[in-house]
Order: sequence, then structure tokens, then C-alpha cells
Amino acid sequence: GQTFPAVLIIHGGGWAGGDKRAAREINIGTTLAQNGYIGLSINYLLCNADHPGATWPQNLHDCKTAVRWLRANAQRLHLDPDRIAVIGGSAGGHLATLVALTGPEWDPPGTGST
Repeated sequence: GQTFPAVLIIHGGGWAGGDKRAAREINIGTTLAQNGYIGLSINYLLCNADHPGATWPQNLHDCKTAVRWLRANAQRLHLDPDRIAVIGGSAGGHLATLVALTGPEWDPPGTGST
């Protein structure tokens, strides 16, 4: 059957705020879906009152785990696991860049590659 490219959407917020359900992320995901893409907006570990400690590298691991999830569910979601992009604004853009440019030494524990 037909498969579609996917885009992982990572919200901004200075590594301390933001949410996958924010208006910007919904707008991006909706626009992607209307144009033949599968959009997945995620949350990641933030440094805030709920978690005042270190968040690195767990925030990156959260994003890379989402890519693994997309790959693992590719058949069910009708997505092409070889066409997964990552987008984000502000802190999300930083994390998106790290997802794209870091190698396996920064992958989260467990099986599967990002």
C-alpha cells in the first residue's frame, strides 16, 4: 500500500516550557497532514518546577525515542521509515538538529537505531 513521509514536531519553550498541543504545533501538524505527511508532535523532559534537575541528555533521548517509535509503527501508520524528518522551533529546533546530526553514541538505551 501507499506510504507517506513523516515529520516529528518538537515544540520550543527554552527547555523549560511548551507543549506538544500548543497552537503552533497543531497548526504545523494540520498543515502537514493536509499535504500528505504524517505529523507527530511530542513532549520531552523539561527543566522546570516539576523537574528542577538536569534534563540532558534525556530530552534528546525522548526525541530519538519518538523516531524509533515512528519506525517501529511504520507499517501500521502507513509511513515510509526512510522518509522521517524532524522540525522544531527554538529549543525544539535545537533538539531537531541534534536528532538529525548526532550518531549512535547519543541514542537512548535499548534496541533500535535512530
